[in-house]
Amino acid sequence: MMGKASGFSLVEVLVATVILGIALVPAMDALRTGMKGTEMHQGFQEQHYHLMSKMEEVLAESFSLLNSAVGINTVPSSYSNSSENYNVYLSFYDADNADSDDNVFTGTDNVLWVRTELIDSGLAFETLVAP
Repeated sequence: MMGKASGFSLVEVLVATVILGIALVPAMDALRTGMKGTEMHQGFQEQHYHLMSKMEEVLAESFSLLNSAVGINTVPSSYSNSSENYNVYLSFYDADNADSDDNVFTGTDNVLWVRTELIDSGLAFETLVAP
């Protein structure tokens, strides 16, 4: 007389494998989505650091050099480099609206507005510089 065999039957193992396979499909899809998000974030982070580096490079210039490169606030300055995909804008800044025209870019307050932006990306940094 043989005793009762212990363990899993072939049917139980197959059912468990099918259930596990069905459960792994959404998990793998979530992992793929996470990897794509990581790649996108890495590209954004590289753009951010490149643009911040350019801003620091411009701010390292003396105020008199920046002042001599000032132009119209909608026209890229001589610090721009389209081959590296960024523009730098420099303009006078009217901090106190002394001329009462409500246009911040017509000032003579010895304050400069600096904007660096990546072309066609929407990513930009702005700051004010004074001597």
